[in-house]
Amino acid sequence: MKKTFLLFLLAISLPSFAESIIFSCKIDNNRKLSVTRKHQEYRYQFGRDDKPELVFFNKAEDVDMGATTDGYTGQRMGSIEMTNKGYGYSINGTNKKGGVTVFDGKTYTSYTCKSGTIINNIPNRIM
Repeated sequence: MKKTFLLFLLAISLPSFAESIIFSCKIDNNRKLSVTRKHQEYRYQFGRDDKPELVFFNKAEDVDMGATTDGYTGQRMGSIEMTNKGYGYSINGTNKKGGVTVFDGKTYTSYTCKSGTIINNIPNRIM
């Protein structure tokens, strides 16, 4: 009985250790963009799953998120703003299109998500 109760407690606590996908998509050359949240921390990852080009973390209070619904199409759109070492990362998208723009105040680079690969949970976190 005691063992069963302990296993039950362990089972219900496991989901709290998991990361939640906030936004994810494939870019090009087998690269992936993802933003996940675990507790009060967001993780940005860009590159191949087995060898990421960039990984950084922001505390929840340092991340700006927004969401709207397009009145014409009804699509839910979301955005996340994160920073790392003087660069800003603006992740925007719907369930059909999206991407990331990286900027340092003067120049920027952007990557577009491949159609059909987007997981967009930003509006679910806000609305």
